[in-house]
Amino acid sequence: LLERVPGKRYTMHPLLQQYAAEKLAQDPAAARQTRERHCAYYAQAAQQWRAGLLGPQIQDALTEMSIEIENVIAAWYWAVAAGNSAHIWQMAPGLLLFFESHGASQMKSAIVHAAIERLEAMEGEEDAGDRLRALAALLRWDAEGLPDTEALPILQKSLALLNRPELSSYETREIQAIALLKIGRIMSRDGRGEARQFLQQSLELERVVGLGGVYPLLRLGDDAWFSGELETARRYYTECLAAGQAIGSLLGIARALSGLGKVAHALGQKEESSRLYQESLNTFRKIGRYPRLAEGLYSLALDLIMWQAEFAQAIALLRECEAICLDLGIRDWEAFSFLRHSQAEMHLGHYEAAQAQLYCALDFVQCMKNRYGVAWAYLVSGCVTLAEMKPAEAAQQLQDSVHVFQATGPRTKQSCALATLGYALCMLDQPIQALEVLAKALRIGAESNYIESYVYALPGIALLLAKQGKIERAVELYALTSSQYLLVAKSHWFEDVVGQRVASAAAATLPPDVIAAAQARGRARDVQATVKEMLVEFETREAA
Repeated sequence: LLERVPGKRYTMHPLLQQYAAEKLAQDPAAARQTRERHCAYYAQAAQQWRAGLLGPQIQDALTEMSIEIENVIAAWYWAVAAGNSAHIWQMAPGLLLFFESHGASQMKSAIVHAAIERLEAMEGEEDAGDRLRALAALLRWDAEGLPDTEALPILQKSLALLNRPELSSYETREIQAIALLKIGRIMSRDGRGEARQFLQQSLELERVVGLGGVYPLLRLGDDAWFSGELETARRYYTECLAAGQAIGSLLGIARALSGLGKVAHALGQKEESSRLYQESLNTFRKIGRYPRLAEGLYSLALDLIMWQAEFAQAIALLRECEAICLDLGIRDWEAFSFLRHSQAEMHLGHYEAAQAQLYCALDFVQCMKNRYGVAWAYLVSGCVTLAEMKPAEAAQQLQDSVHVFQATGPRTKQSCALATLGYALCMLDQPIQALEVLAKALRIGAESNYIESYVYALPGIALLLAKQGKIERAVELYALTSSQYLLVAKSHWFEDVVGQRVASAAAATLPPDVIAAAQARGRARDVQATVKEMLVEFETREAA
């Protein structure tokens, strides 16, 4: 009657299964007892798989769960129907992590909503503590994937439930830590100063219960990075890496490496950035968790665009990222992948293709109410519009980008929007306003040691110098940035917007030997020293 199959499992012919189920249903007490034993078995199994999903055996746990997933789902719905809060609590983390790993957001949402509805209907029944604990945990999962404005009150409700007197004797610090982490992340994205306070509280709770604090450290690093505090961000990411290694969390290790790569990228440490991003991507591929693999592909593509100027290679990675996101419904990473894809097309001089990617990205970030994404979309759109020789339209888009970045952070990204706005104002013959925003962008870069500010501000200043008739200085400055940053040297966009204008002004007014000498001086200059000189010059002008 039973047939042995690989993996210490047995199977039965569907007709026999149907017959056995009908016979069992004739004895309600036995049926209930059997289902309860089945539910208890898979609740315990899900709890064990959860430990595997968070550790180095993640792939083994995913494989085992994939085989048993129908049984686990059946056990879940039995626990929900029976109002068994303890088993719901026991199963939820492992089952929901499994769905998250596969990008099965609709299935995850369906089982969470079913359980929340049942638990809320049980108000006033016995086992209030078990019910409230399970409900508080499920609410934090319910908040996943929602716009921040909708997720925040759900997370606050979860924290409020955990403070109920019925839970005074329960261990709830892990749930509290997760809720605080999610609230802190939302506040960080919204540029709210109290974000770090919530993240620190989450870190302290995780350390008390022995979880290591991998994700609070990761989010503290993100918050510092968004604020332009690059060395603080590096410290948190380094601590996150150590914590991930200590508990064997491949996901934590991969994301910490990605964060460190992001800092190295911002500091202009090209080889280190590339190494860290590649190591992060390799770790993501080991895990096989496709949503996180999308993150790794995106991060490496970012490095290829910014520091190696390998635009076609970056597009290939972004297309892989977009395919994963489309398949799994991961709209946030898909939106940002479209934005970076647009940037890469822009630097290749493919402005129509860049606009096509932008339309998709802007639609996504507006639907998600992601203001940071909207600011980025306005920035890239302004850059493309500049290349299409529409400076007035570009200036409006770039001003919108600056305003949204000012409201959401980070200052470092705001500096890129300010610098590019300077290009547009220069083309509109508004040199005073252009100098003001370019100087501000350069100052932010110097204060934060954010190299990307220099990449965009210095060519803009060269363009302004050329417009003012200071041609030799313009040639020298553009030669400096071209020699130091591959992005400027290999980008069609920089060449179309700045390089050709500086070259034309030089050819019209300077002998070839003077141009060559200015270029040689520029290539011999030091970026940091040049930035300091310019800031002193700008401050002197402002004082006058």
